[in-house]
Amino acid sequence: MGSALEQIIAHAAARGWINAADIEAFCNGENIRPDDLSNHLSVTIAHRFLAGSMSFQEADAAINAIQAQIIEDAFRVREGYEFPRPAFAIYEAFDAGEYNHGDGQDPVERFTRPALIEILRQV
Repeated sequence: MGSALEQIIAHAAARGWINAADIEAFCNGENIRPDDLSNHLSVTIAHRFLAGSMSFQEADAAINAIQAQIIEDAFRVREGYEFPRPAFAIYEAFDAGEYNHGDGQDPVERFTRPALIEILRQV
């Protein structure tokens, strides 16, 4: 998985999107499902953010790219599709840090970081 996975994360963080063909090729080559890849990528990014090796902006861009891919999968599958966990919960945690909640506190520190710690504790 190594370097190909690193490339997917780097491109997602830098561009804010993931090439669907790259995901399909990676999943076929590694014989894993796209949902499993989404979960693995999301957990890896969350760990890197918490460790300080990715900024909030980089991690948020990468998570948003993964979520866009998940939504494409949901539209393709439609009926019976379930958003992968913990990927969706990680997306929601980053989403909560994107805007001011009107309480004068840093939303990343108040919402994102504690939510990620709890999510990763359960993984």
